[in-house]
Amino acid sequence: ADQVEAEVANCVLGLFEEVIRAVGFKRPEELRAELKARFGDEETAKAAERLYDPNFDRLKLWRWVSGVAMARGDLDQLGQTQDLTESEAARLSEVVVMLGRLLRQMRNQTLVLILDEMERLKAIGAETIVTFVSGCTRLVDPNQRGVCVLIGASGATENEMVDIFAGASPVASRLGVDAKIEIPALPDEDVDKFLEGVIAYLRDPAFDVGAAIDALRD
Repeated sequence: ADQVEAEVANCVLGLFEEVIRAVGFKRPEELRAELKARFGDEETAKAAERLYDPNFDRLKLWRWVSGVAMARGDLDQLGQTQDLTESEAARLSEVVVMLGRLLRQMRNQTLVLILDEMERLKAIGAETIVTFVSGCTRLVDPNQRGVCVLIGASGATENEMVDIFAGASPVASRLGVDAKIEIPALPDEDVDKFLEGVIAYLRDPAFDVGAAIDALRD
């Protein structure tokens, strides 16, 4: 997990540094205006401006972007009055959208956000559902072009789907009919064939399964 976070941090900070290099050195007023235009967010632009200082600990910027609690001194260095721990879910979604937009602009790559097994939302409280709807509504807004969002949820019928993906909910209405792909359930025999195919693809055909079982039987 630590290695994955380090890779994500390097990716995000590297993206910010590419923006800094593209903007270059300018007078303070011009610099802040262009950074704000590039990031599309004044608070992020102020925080990213610290990357011009070669002695700045860039991981402080990552901690702020990733939404962890921060000490007052670190926030002051970043020109922030608060961290993102108390932000609305929609605000956090805007950060993800911003990263996707920058990735497209700077590297011509697409950020894909995968939210799987969303039927588990049935097990959380109503207050948490409201928070999730707030953030997800921003992500699936038809005018949002920064991030590709792939959502997976299971239900025997559409009526049995978790409420936020059914009927006229804010999320479902923004997704629209064209964005929904129904994947029918596989009968057991088809599941077995599918798994056999996966195993055949992954396993060395020269591997002697029977001999391995005999060798390990005891």
